[in-house]
Amino acid sequence: MSYRLVIMGPSYRITGSSLRALNIWYSLRGFSRLQVEYIQVDKVVAIIPYLKTILSADLVIVSGVNPWTAALVTFLRRLNAKETLVDFHGFSYVESLYMRGRGLYRLLLLVSEYIAYRLATHVMVASPWLARVLRDYFGDRDIQVVENTVSPLFQHIVERFMRIPKDVLTRIACKTISEAICNYKVILVAPLPDIFTANILAYRQLESLKDSIDKDTLIIVTGTRETKKQLLSNVIMTGYLPYTLYVLLLNISHGILLPYPNTAICGGARNKILESGYICTPLYSTRTGVLHLPLKPWKHYIPLDNIENLGDLLRNLKSTVVSRVASNLCSIIERRYVFENFKKSLLIYLLRLLRGAKI
Repeated sequence: MSYRLVIMGPSYRITGSSLRALNIWYSLRGFSRLQVEYIQVDKVVAIIPYLKTILSADLVIVSGVNPWTAALVTFLRRLNAKETLVDFHGFSYVESLYMRGRGLYRLLLLVSEYIAYRLATHVMVASPWLARVLRDYFGDRDIQVVENTVSPLFQHIVERFMRIPKDVLTRIACKTISEAICNYKVILVAPLPDIFTANILAYRQLESLKDSIDKDTLIIVTGTRETKKQLLSNVIMTGYLPYTLYVLLLNISHGILLPYPNTAICGGARNKILESGYICTPLYSTRTGVLHLPLKPWKHYIPLDNIENLGDLLRNLKSTVVSRVASNLCSIIERRYVFENFKKSLLIYLLRLLRGAKI
């Protein structure tokens, strides 16, 4: 008899939230006695066609969906005496405190996350910090920490790109993303999807850096919907790109730029940093950008905390120091944040939960 497990995750576009949900699916597929189904949910109403499946599954893993969807599914599962595992990537209520917003919206976030946290049979988080904050707000309980990882999807695409010369990839980017890419000597990518509060704060910080950007340097901001608004001629916004084109951009870039201010917190290691390290691309980040990672400035990343020095930093993109920093980041990602470690940690945890299930 098979054990039926449902993963509820986002579907609209590939982001950090959907990558973690997909990584869970990648980890669980292939077991002969484990029936795994992935349900794509972006809005609360999207669960209606899947109610029967959600209520009948042996275990539902909720990962990367909005707080009210997680709360509703957890509540319904509890009424039906079924087990639910809620995977928290972040704490939306705390993040909202750093943005101007209505008090009612914040209250809804707080109540929804409280319900999901308290009614879930099991809770999983992306970092020890997030486990500690959730306990402080909502009370003590068992929480499993499973750190983020470089996604197998990202690895698969990178492996394909490695077979293609970099100049060919650059020409492809010029034709498919922006002709401006071929007109600059230095290309920096700032992946800042504006569905996350922290990324909006980082984009605002980037606006204040425009006078520090060298005329030979092109900064490409991905994931921002305001594609018509350009800071300067050498700062372009692509909007949301297909994931393959986004990975292509990372592979032809000379660095990843993440100017997160101190208020731009996140719940786990940012996927873009893991990806930067995996392809050995220099990382330009503030200390807040590398939260939850054991990284040291000038050893694993180029620090942007003294943001006024950005212009000087960018003039030395190809220096020995930058190359060494990129190599050190690459080493720590390959050692600690590979998918095999994520999968092992997740499976050990789930096997402990699925008592009596022969997988």
